[in-house]
Amino acid sequence: MYNLRDEIIPNIYLSAPLFSIIIPTYNGEKTILFVLESIKQQNFKDFEVIIYDDASKDGTKKLIKKWNTNFGGDLIFIEGKKNYGSFFAANKCIQIAKGRFIITGAQDNIFSNDRLMVISNIIERNTSLNFITSDVFTGNFEYFLKHRGDLKKGLSHFVKPNLYSLLLLRSLYFQFDNLVVHKDLAALFYKSSAYSPCEDLSFIINVFFKHNEIALHSMHIDAPLLYKISSDSSQTFNNAENICEVTIRIAKEFSKNFFFLASINGSSKIIYFVRKWKLICLFKFFLKEPIKFILGFFIIILRVVMQLLLTKKNQELDKTFF
Repeated sequence: MYNLRDEIIPNIYLSAPLFSIIIPTYNGEKTILFVLESIKQQNFKDFEVIIYDDASKDGTKKLIKKWNTNFGGDLIFIEGKKNYGSFFAANKCIQIAKGRFIITGAQDNIFSNDRLMVISNIIERNTSLNFITSDVFTGNFEYFLKHRGDLKKGLSHFVKPNLYSLLLLRSLYFQFDNLVVHKDLAALFYKSSAYSPCEDLSFIINVFFKHNEIALHSMHIDAPLLYKISSDSSQTFNNAENICEVTIRIAKEFSKNFFFLASINGSSKIIYFVRKWKLICLFKFFLKEPIKFILGFFIIILRVVMQLLLTKKNQELDKTFF
């Protein structure tokens, strides 16, 4: 059933699917049909799709509406009238989601055909699970079309994160837009709005360290169930300065340890300067705060080494992706 909604309606449902797949979109016409087709091809069908378009200026909305004419599933499409950002869009989707578990999708995250079946089987065997992640393939759009990708293993499969390691190593544990979370965790996501554009990091920290009982019921699946298309136009690059500042602020709220905070400060600033090619600023940072620079540089080297150990380059995609 297709619902085109300008306003959110009350969350009143007679029955609920197992999964709500939420997808914020903004100018995603290049990849959105690949994402939607991967959802349509799922061999597990107990799900709904909720898409919030954040006032796209390209053909994204038109493509979604046309695709839906042959979908045959449960899709709710909300057209935002003004661009408020992906966090706002995700929250709007969560507010009307009726699934027991929420899958945080994206306009450039392509599902393996068996993703929902694998996750549902694990949930059936582990009824107390609240938080699920998996390995992923990554690569640019051209790489994906060639059926190739870099297989990234999740560190959380081998080592449970603690506060310090999660803030220092971050996405090495799991890709933050690769989450399947119990609906009851949604309130924690709302509380992350003050940490834009690092809401996902704030949410993860809250899950694991303010609600420890939830962290005990988490699982990482040792298999790639998603292809994440990377792009230099992503927020990681375009909003690097704000990401740097907010990451440091989050760390300060959770710890007073000098060496930890210096490492977070140093690594975050080095990454920001390198991504924006501010090499003069990088040199000035080294001269002004050498301890933070050295500790931050050490953390970056550690992350690079671990990334290499956890990544298998140029792998052929499993047939379940096509």
